Amino acid sequence: MLEKGCKIKMKDCTLALLDTHEAMIAKVIMIKNKMFLLNIDTDMPKCIKACVKDETWFWHVRLGHVSFDNLKMMAQKKMLKGLLSIIHLNLLCEKCLMGKQFCNSFLKKSTSRASQPLQEIYADIYGPIQRCSFGKKIIFLTLY
Repeated sequence: MLEKGCKIKMKDCTLALLDTHEAMIAKVIMIKNKMFLLNIDTDMPKCIKACVKDETWFWHVRLGHVSFDNLKMMAQKKMLKGLLSIIHLNLLCEKCLMGKQFCNSFLKKSTSRASQPLQEIYADIYGPIQRCSFGKKIIFLTLY
């Protein structure tokens, strides 16, 4: 990383890894044994064919997580070259289930009300951003 022009800054028990434009790549807090543990967990692109052994799963992933009913119909109508037959099982795809999750809507009206100034403060944090501000800041905090 140093050969690529990255910089390392250490201050107040934190280590900051910066790129050539001084934008933050990672920020790590010192742990008990005076070490900085940086866990870089990346999703490296992989070849679908190498990852998926079962043909049914291969076509499900290759076609953008299309339903197994549609895969079976496409196999019967010979719609895709190489799609022979799909053994239709009631399979559950973890990625499909995650995509179907939802959250409850927010309340339209607050349950509590401030009676004095600064009794309730709302905050919004944004960052890190690619281009830093004039003061070399990459994270913004808005209080309202």
